[in-house]
Amino acid sequence: MKSSYIKIGLIVFIVFAGLTSFNSISNQETSTLIGIYDGHEDYGYNFIYLDANKDERTMTFQEIDESVLDQYDLDSEDMLAAKFEITYTTSFETEIDEDGTEYENEINTIMALKPL
Repeated sequence: MKSSYIKIGLIVFIVFAGLTSFNSISNQETSTLIGIYDGHEDYGYNFIYLDANKDERTMTFQEIDESVLDQYDLDSEDMLAAKFEITYTTSFETEIDEDGTEYENEINTIMALKPL
């Protein structure tokens, strides 16, 4: 009897883990952006771009693929003001704060940089 509960629990866990990973993959979209590198802060890598109205905006990328960091030393001051085509993904993570309020974090991840 006890082994039946363990098997059922294991099956439920596998199904839950499978659905959760599928959900996180479906929440990602890949985009590109032309931007000028504006430096690295504790919270991410900043690029300045022009929006559809030709207004200057800053986009922060919280994460970066290791292969991109191997190619470009974004901590170097030599990289400041360099123009890139940025390929990135956007994903969303839902968190619950200490008050029990749910909120969604947008995570932008640089997948590739192409100098322009």
